[in-house]
Amino acid sequence: MKRSDRFQIFLFILAAISVTTIFFYFSTTPHHGNYSEDYPTAQDGVLDLRGWDFSQHGPVPLDGQWEFFPDSLLFPSDDFSDPSYVKVPSRWSQIESMGRYGYATYRLNVLLDPGEELFGFENASVSTAFRLFVNGSSVLEVGKVGKSEATSEPMYSPQTTPLHEFEGEEEYEIILQVSNYDYRTGGLWRQFWFGPFETLITWKWLLEARSSILFGSLIVMAFFFAGLYIMRRYDRYYLYLALLSFLLACRSLFPVQYIISNFFPSIPFDIMVRMEYLTLYLALAASALFFRELYPLIFSKRHRQVIVYVPLLFSLFVLILPPSLFTYSVYPFYLFSLYAMVYMASVIIRAVMHHVSGSLLMLSGSLILAAAVINDYFYLTFSSKTGTFIELGMIFFIFFQALALSLRLTEVFSEVNELSDSLTHLNMNLEEEIERRAEELRIANESMQNLEEIRVAEEERKRVGRNLHDTLGQSVHALELLGESLRLRGDVPHELQGKIEGMLHLNSEIKRNLYTILGELYPVGVGPRGLLAAVERFTGNMMAIYDLSIDIICPVRDMPLEEACADDVYHIVSEGIMNALRHASPGRIEVSLLYSQELLTIRVVNDGVGKNPPVPERKIKSGGHGLSIMSYRAKVHGGLFTYENSGDGNYTIEARIPVAHGEDRQ
Repeated sequence: MKRSDRFQIFLFILAAISVTTIFFYFSTTPHHGNYSEDYPTAQDGVLDLRGWDFSQHGPVPLDGQWEFFPDSLLFPSDDFSDPSYVKVPSRWSQIESMGRYGYATYRLNVLLDPGEELFGFENASVSTAFRLFVNGSSVLEVGKVGKSEATSEPMYSPQTTPLHEFEGEEEYEIILQVSNYDYRTGGLWRQFWFGPFETLITWKWLLEARSSILFGSLIVMAFFFAGLYIMRRYDRYYLYLALLSFLLACRSLFPVQYIISNFFPSIPFDIMVRMEYLTLYLALAASALFFRELYPLIFSKRHRQVIVYVPLLFSLFVLILPPSLFTYSVYPFYLFSLYAMVYMASVIIRAVMHHVSGSLLMLSGSLILAAAVINDYFYLTFSSKTGTFIELGMIFFIFFQALALSLRLTEVFSEVNELSDSLTHLNMNLEEEIERRAEELRIANESMQNLEEIRVAEEERKRVGRNLHDTLGQSVHALELLGESLRLRGDVPHELQGKIEGMLHLNSEIKRNLYTILGELYPVGVGPRGLLAAVERFTGNMMAIYDLSIDIICPVRDMPLEEACADDVYHIVSEGIMNALRHASPGRIEVSLLYSQELLTIRVVNDGVGKNPPVPERKIKSGGHGLSIMSYRAKVHGGLFTYENSGDGNYTIEARIPVAHGEDRQ
């Protein structure tokens, strides 16, 4: 299957699962938190629901103006005259007559049409204890309401309460006594709902089912990623993603509905709130560890330390401080989370720009979670009516991360399969490959032997040249001096004068022939201009023998080269010229000796090649000994040798040899 086909199938599956998840989420979401302009609201402590069709529009939030009595715990038989009015839902910190801690009484009258329908009352979390009275009867108490911290007991336990004994009544007097000494703020800061009991209990079941499915899904993912880490311990991002999935699963049991109270009805308020905050703080640290391990080259180590250690510090506050104090830490933590989310988003964006596998999916999941977190921040902090979407954000985040990692694994497996196919093919052709490589080694070995023979021959040639110069050359020179002294003597008989002249002439011929032989055996003379002089001598001889023009370009005539280097340079030039004469018919040859403080470039260009297409630079083959020898001479001195047909009728050989100075030469 082609890569494009796999990608299209992958996108189809992703879209199908996303649509299914969103449909499931909203189909199991009742109207909790959804604000409608059509809902009636309470005015001056009275909510008039006469004319409201519960069968068509469903339950109603008890929003609006409630009667409010601060610093009072009033019972149905008490006097409720001279009330003040506050908006519900709202926090005590938003009410001028109340502080964050204390106690108060709320009162609301609900007016209904005549009927026999069973109504119910659904409460969310109240900070942090309350007692409910309906038409003078105590219906529900969550925690223990008191006028001091010692006499009160906090508890979160959202419930749906049927009002059996009030069926058919047309007016409901609702009285709520509330106290708070254990949270950062008190009051009715979540919506209360009133309506047919059957509808309310269906809502409750839907919410609990959705939260349970979310919790189970995240726990299964946590174990799945933990299993992957056990099998692939070098991929630690599986471990951190398993930890993040577990923390998010635990987190899903707490906000708003506090589903955990269904599993553990007697769980203390203190432990419940600490777990709620710890899962939030530690989830951010786990996210930083996950993305740092996933993108180690992009995610800064310093930022990772900050995003990990700061939540750990917040977690320490949660462990050692009482809820009335550590719950304030959520405000600076949200600001810090904004910085962390922005930085991690920038990391993923850079990964997308660098085309890192799965990074686009990572970015999509992270943005969805970030949007859900921001929405829930306003919902939980400012009592906005948007509702909570953190559960949907969490499931999409983990789901997209799992898809991204699956995509990376798929690509790795594809590479492994391709490598396996290559190894299988190589194994099938291994015998043929071994024979081919053996032949290449044999040819290379022969070439090396030839090059070594050339090096030995050159050393022998130099030795013979030095011996001729030091022995026979000295003798010829001594004989010349002796003949000159005899010729200049006045007492030499006349008949010997002719013999002395003949001897001197013969000695001069011997000397000339000797130095011609020495020039061939040892062409480069002593001194900085010895190389250039030898090249000029050789090119002069070639121009005299062959009908061609040879130009020498040498801007620096004094080239202080080592003897061995100068000798090899001379032979590169001479071999380059002879190579052109053997394999082409050049009319002009250009020799360049370009000397600098660090590099000597030797270039021989001839025009004996036809207008052929360019031939790329290539390795020396064993068949061309001339080229092999020139390459060997250049590499002996740490240089490079290349040759090419430039396509304009010129064939060029070039050697670049580093120039040694001072201690380097030694």
